[in-house]
Amino acid sequence: MGQDTWSFYLDPRTSALRAYRFSHNKEPNDGEYVLLDQELTVKGVKLPKTRKWYLNKDDSFLATDLLLKAEPLTSRRLPTPGPVGATKN
Repeated sequence: MGQDTWSFYLDPRTSALRAYRFSHNKEPNDGEYVLLDQELTVKGVKLPKTRKWYLNKDDSFLATDLLLKAEPLTSRRLPTPGPVGATKN
């Protein structure tokens, strides 16, 4: 398994996930952190709408991910599972 270290930061009032950080532990302060903003709720599940990525070593900005749309997963989108242990030829 990987040797990454993950830290999660929760809002003390709402317990919502507000940020997370990971490092690869290969050199000091490697890895990235992600700040979460806004929420989109789908079937009662709150998802971060905006994720902003930064480098741990110097806080330089990397990218922003925007969740534009989310919808529940339906059975028509899932492959029909075969019997347990079955393989496709």
